[in-house]
Amino acid sequence: MKRYRWLLGCCLFLSIGMLWAADEPDLRMLQQKAAQSRDMEGYVGVCKYLYQTEENPELLLLYADSIHQLATKSKKPEQLVEYYIWASEGNFIKGDFQQGYALKRKAIALAEKISGSESAFVDTMTAQLKEWGVTDAKLFNASGLNNKYLGDNRYPGSKPDDENTMSALDVAIIADHLIKDYPQVLEITKQTETDFEGDNKLTTHNYMLEGQDNYREGVDGLKTGTTELAGASFVAHSNENGMSLITVVMNADNGGEDEAARFTATNELLDYVTQNWEIKTLNTKGQIIKKNDIKVADGDRQTISAKLESDLTVIQKINSKNDAVKIKAKTITAPIKKGDTIGIATFDDEDLVGTGYISDPPQISVTANQSINKSFFLKVWWNHIVNFFTGNK
Repeated sequence: MKRYRWLLGCCLFLSIGMLWAADEPDLRMLQQKAAQSRDMEGYVGVCKYLYQTEENPELLLLYADSIHQLATKSKKPEQLVEYYIWASEGNFIKGDFQQGYALKRKAIALAEKISGSESAFVDTMTAQLKEWGVTDAKLFNASGLNNKYLGDNRYPGSKPDDENTMSALDVAIIADHLIKDYPQVLEITKQTETDFEGDNKLTTHNYMLEGQDNYREGVDGLKTGTTELAGASFVAHSNENGMSLITVVMNADNGGEDEAARFTATNELLDYVTQNWEIKTLNTKGQIIKKNDIKVADGDRQTISAKLESDLTVIQKINSKNDAVKIKAKTITAPIKKGDTIGIATFDDEDLVGTGYISDPPQISVTANQSINKSFFLKVWWNHIVNFFTGNK
């Protein structure tokens, strides 16, 4: 699924009200830009900042209230959806989960109405998966149920017994995007119970959380699931030895008889990782990457060395000796100032597991370690002529 707002098929809009925060340069800059442009796009940046920092829910709720006023005036349903979404997020950050859930349900209902049909919603999900590189998943509905339970309310052209299918890798990719885009979801999934609509109490089915029968320190999510086709399944997130780990278990052995089977398998996976892998800093901020000089065109020097903008931290097998780092950069043209970003340093992992990384391998921007002036103009002119006829670039 794409970010929740896009998953709902909405456009991201925020209020045109002028609401200021104190002593936060980045936020103040975004707000000033939004106030000057007075368009919806500018306010999206403000809202994203407030949402990601989670430090000012009251200001987020003020912006949500402005959205509500705008939606009331314009009578545009997509703007009303935005009000429900941002207001719910503000309440989640405050810890008012009951109000957050209530607003979220309204957003979902209205978004489905805007989408027009569940089949359109499924098309949106499928398109998002393809954008993430997932091409083997088959989606037929938004509920995950087998079509036999849906009667005539089925995706056009689907069979009566069709069911959503994804590989464990597909699920891991989705979980990775969910946690990176919405890290605060873990504040919800780590709860063992919550009141829902006042009198109704929801309890977790994740028995690896604190206080549960299969508790494991570090586990704070994510989702259990069971169908006839997939069996007892569980996608988990855990913080282990400084590593943020995602595991996916599908159709756990003996899952039909043993309620703990999926958690036992997850525990074994996590043990295997922590016993065989570790987090390690290969290079530190400011360190020059040796044997990776970058070519320079039109400069008084032909190459330039690069240094890391921040630490390069990776996960690799325990006792691994591989510390190879490669810099991805095309030939750069002088003049160059010390500190200019000139490329990307990437961990050259020689010991991949399975298909390798589900997203980009560890990488950090690198900057120029020195300044390089432009060469004498006649020399630059002559080099360009030579390169033209030789085909060098």
